[in-house]
Amino acid sequence: MDWFHRYHKDATNDAAINSKDNKKVEKVQLLNKFLYDKSSEFGMTMQENLLLNPSLSYTKDRPTEQAARSTYLQMEREKKIRAVRELAEAGWGLFFLSIRAITHWPGNWRRQCSSLPILTVSRYWA
Repeated sequence: MDWFHRYHKDATNDAAINSKDNKKVEKVQLLNKFLYDKSSEFGMTMQENLLLNPSLSYTKDRPTEQAARSTYLQMEREKKIRAVRELAEAGWGLFFLSIRAITHWPGNWRRQCSSLPILTVSRYWA
């Protein structure tokens, strides 16, 4: 594949330098058309593979259609809430700082707290 990249780059450079030479510009156009066609062919083959093996699909576990997306996002939200509750039940204290609250603080406080993480976890000592 390196030889093709070198050939394409050389042809492109040659056509750029000799931009009035129709043959050199045509060579680059033909090479680009070849690449576009191969790219389309590759994309269609990927689509065929998704039909043959649906487990390869990104959208199988992460739906993008609006009707399924709300269900997926609700499940993700519930998973996060469960994780926070488990941490709280294990004795971890959770402190949430909103970006909006930080941006409304006076300038010197904002500069001092700009490196704070959004979620801070601390362990209660009994």
